[in-house]
Amino acid sequence: MFAATNFNSCTMMMKPVPVILMLTMALLVVLVAGAVFPAYADTPLYIGCPEYHYNDGRPYWEIRASGDYYLAIAESSFSTNNHFTIRIYASNVVLDGKSKTLTASGPIVEDKDNISGVRVNGGWQTQNVTIKNLNVEKKFYGIVFEWHKNGRVENCNTSGNVLGITICGVENTTITGNTANSNNNGIVLDAWHPDDIYKNKNYYNSLTNNTTNNNLEAGIILHHENAYNSISGNKASGNQHGISLWNGCHHNTLSENATRENPVGIVIVSSYNNLVKGNTIVQNQDGGLWLYDAKSNNIYDNYFSNAVKNVAFKGTCIGNQWNIAKTAGPNIVGGPYLGGNFWATPVGDGFSQTTPDSNGDGFCDRSYAIRTGDVDNLPLHEVK
Repeated sequence: MFAATNFNSCTMMMKPVPVILMLTMALLVVLVAGAVFPAYADTPLYIGCPEYHYNDGRPYWEIRASGDYYLAIAESSFSTNNHFTIRIYASNVVLDGKSKTLTASGPIVEDKDNISGVRVNGGWQTQNVTIKNLNVEKKFYGIVFEWHKNGRVENCNTSGNVLGITICGVENTTITGNTANSNNNGIVLDAWHPDDIYKNKNYYNSLTNNTTNNNLEAGIILHHENAYNSISGNKASGNQHGISLWNGCHHNTLSENATRENPVGIVIVSSYNNLVKGNTIVQNQDGGLWLYDAKSNNIYDNYFSNAVKNVAFKGTCIGNQWNIAKTAGPNIVGGPYLGGNFWATPVGDGFSQTTPDSNGDGFCDRSYAIRTGDVDNLPLHEVK
């Protein structure tokens, strides 16, 4: 059409352009446009594809170019004892596992075999990598992101690994809708480095709506100087610790998580200025919330109901706040105001369950002294 219009506009004396010539020129325009603005199709990863390699006879895939990839093996699972099964070196990659499983046939050998299911690490900072719909088992790291920003892990199942999902030196990455059960640790934010523990901090990441059950240690753990991360809407049951913050974690938000039936629901160790709000911390055997050398954390609008202790302290714990000022808005037990926490026990004799609310404002008539120096001035009362 473009060619015919030009011919017609140049002169009315030109002969009509043959139809076959018009079609040929139109096709040329499409091909040229395609070269300028390419439309990439999904790239399958299968045994023998260009991304498929061997290391000492052990197969794996390398992704070195941006694009959308999907696991296209015929079987439901793929087993290799290579250092990693899939390594992503590039930015702007989507890997869809298509509900396939990456696994191993042998034991984990440190720094040699079965280290990573998927490793996102280009040797420099990559960005915009998404891993989805993938199962990983029997690895040291199920899925690991290193030195990355703006990534995403969604709808993956990492079970039976040492560490289910790990990020290290990562920013603005979302981990959502995953299951990380029966690992040593479910989801790990680790900033440790043998030479400089401050080198690999994780900032501004979001962990939402993940399930982390029956891990030997923590369901979710933030370790070494992680800051400004959001952990919300997650479920953590049957772990040693449901959610843990260790060694200098600060300005993180833990909200609307459910930690139940762990020995300890939430642990904050040597960490400060974190916000713990709107969490359900119930039926944990040894303690709901354990503070160890924890300072200046803000803890309010949580539902505590644990058999032994709702809160336990060790070391120097100072400056922790247990309520905010009376603020309009629904609280965790349906009252009209935010303030402090709801203090219950499974047998019904907790402070919030037995202390009256004479004026019906949703707060108990008196403050709750958790211990000397730690007071909830606006303990919640259930409005009926």
